[in-house]
Amino acid sequence: MKSFLVVFNNNSGTKEAYSFKKIIYQKLSKAGVNFRFVFIDIIPIMRDLDKYDTIITVGGDGTINTFLPYLVNKNKTLGIIPIGTANLLAAKLKIPLNVSKALDVILEGNTKKIDTALINDKPFILRTGFGYDAKIINNTPRIWKRKMGYFAYVLNGFFQIFRLKQKRYVLKYEDKKLIVNATSLIVANAGNMYRNLVSVSHKSKIDDGRFDVFLLRSSNFFTFVIEFIKIILNIKITTKNVIYFKTDSIKIKTEETALHVDGEKTKSEENYLMKILPDSLNVYYKK
Repeated sequence: MKSFLVVFNNNSGTKEAYSFKKIIYQKLSKAGVNFRFVFIDIIPIMRDLDKYDTIITVGGDGTINTFLPYLVNKNKTLGIIPIGTANLLAAKLKIPLNVSKALDVILEGNTKKIDTALINDKPFILRTGFGYDAKIINNTPRIWKRKMGYFAYVLNGFFQIFRLKQKRYVLKYEDKKLIVNATSLIVANAGNMYRNLVSVSHKSKIDDGRFDVFLLRSSNFFTFVIEFIKIILNIKITTKNVIYFKTDSIKIKTEETALHVDGEKTKSEENYLMKILPDSLNVYYKK
């Protein structure tokens, strides 16, 4: 019989994760599976984590990121109940935002392997963003996210357009070296944003063994708007203002200090090494 560890993160999304405990309890009890409820805070001191073959996160993308060290290249499966602000991995896996329906996806039992990645030996699953992308994530007040959900990022993103600043990046990938001044750099395993409405990559897949890299060079407001419209229209071509390419690993040297990893503010460094870990995480998904 499967054994589920259900992990609640009350700092995610617009509602406390534990407020969904009743519906989760009833659903899992009816399914006849073994399960246990815990809060995310106790995970580092748990001694019996290995006995659970499925970890169900009740939270957002940051909650999933916290669990990656316990899941990547391990004989465990990740289940997602998405109640965070963005829920981008859930969207990529077609998991509904409704808690009951998300549980149905897990209980249906369809699983597959997807890629994860490392940044300076720390695992991540969605994307790492520098500059403009990071300032949207890092500078959006928590109270905004509690009250407005994902629209809080949209609103802050509009304000940040007027503060675009170029920083120098030195990129090394495959046999190439690129030195560029840019206002935003995104290295994505999954390039989707706003659920699946927008992507910073062309035909992005989370199981193709490749990063999708996006650079926005211009700091001009009108150029930004034009490039954003092109992204919405899925016009993904390299021009003098934007650069797109794919790679399975990349080295980055930069003076930019604004950085996020999977939607979580991260301490900046000068040098970064990122690489894909193909087929390293087993997940429940909706067919």
